[in-house]
Amino acid sequence: MADHVTGRITYANGVPAPRIQVRVFDRDTIGGDDDLTIELGISDANGVYTVTYDRSRAADKLEVNLPRSLPSWIPVPRTIGITNPLDRYAPYLQLTYTHYNDPRVHTIDLSAATQDITLPEPAPVIGTFIASRNGFWFLNLFPGTPLPFSMPKLPGISEIPAAYGLCGGMSAASADFFYSGRPIPQEHAIPAKDSPLYQYLMKRQLDSFSPFGEPILQFMDWMNLDEQSILGTWHRSADQVAKLKSLFNGGMPVYPIGLVYANPGQPLWENHQVLAIGYRETSPTTIEIPIYDPNFPMNDQVFIRAERGSVEGTDDAGEDIRVGSLRCQRIAIVADTNGKPIEDAKPMRGLFLMPYEPLVPPDSL
Repeated sequence: MADHVTGRITYANGVPAPRIQVRVFDRDTIGGDDDLTIELGISDANGVYTVTYDRSRAADKLEVNLPRSLPSWIPVPRTIGITNPLDRYAPYLQLTYTHYNDPRVHTIDLSAATQDITLPEPAPVIGTFIASRNGFWFLNLFPGTPLPFSMPKLPGISEIPAAYGLCGGMSAASADFFYSGRPIPQEHAIPAKDSPLYQYLMKRQLDSFSPFGEPILQFMDWMNLDEQSILGTWHRSADQVAKLKSLFNGGMPVYPIGLVYANPGQPLWENHQVLAIGYRETSPTTIEIPIYDPNFPMNDQVFIRAERGSVEGTDDAGEDIRVGSLRCQRIAIVADTNGKPIEDAKPMRGLFLMPYEPLVPPDSL
């Protein structure tokens, strides 16, 4: 008897996922999983699919040899197939698709298929992120304090500045608009605190530190690390850039990263978040990462320049080792007082990937 499953598939940022092939399988602990599919499901432009399957195809059989002393009317060969008593019905959906021409497979238990299915990747986008077009047009400098109350000056506590930034929110939100295929709000003025855009930027800022503030702890940890040691920020940055390159090579066009500027004893907010939008190998020892930096709105010539090297140290066994490292600085091509382009360079202590889950921005923005 045929059964049907109908549902909806979306990408991680909520965009409908078309042309996803859906089959039904029964998971087996021994041997290959049983394909129960009668009619393949293919999602339409709205991500809606229907797949038809037959549960009876999941019944596994055991071959049992019959004794030769049975009556002569039993036909040969003297074996019969009986239902395997250890077989458990464990159906699941298998979703097959491509993401930036890379084959992907995603599975979900059939019991969860009554809800929307969310793929782990954001929707593919056409084109390249350009900071002057896809980044926000206003400067990352919001007056006052983000706190709903005033903070007194306390001994040993850094004074709260008269303005603050939402670099993490602006980086994540610009990625959200890009992945959703929507233009960035074309506003030159810094949004007011009671505006929908500000509320969204603040939400995405808080999301960048969620769920339990791990990135904040990571910033604090890196601030107190040496740079030129085998466990220092230069070596850790090399590992992080390798992960970032892997994301880009796998089709991810943009991804937020954290930049560690502060030294021990400096305020946490001296650090920064930006949106990495690719990479280029400019020499065997140099890699450049173009970025959208909310501190440089409408500027397409901001990037991180990282010089490859190595650091030496001793491992836990007392052996001398050498590991790779990256010495980084942020470069922005800006104009001097005479309008001549110059390099505004700021050394960094390190960089790492921020947590990011794409969202579809509200229709009100």
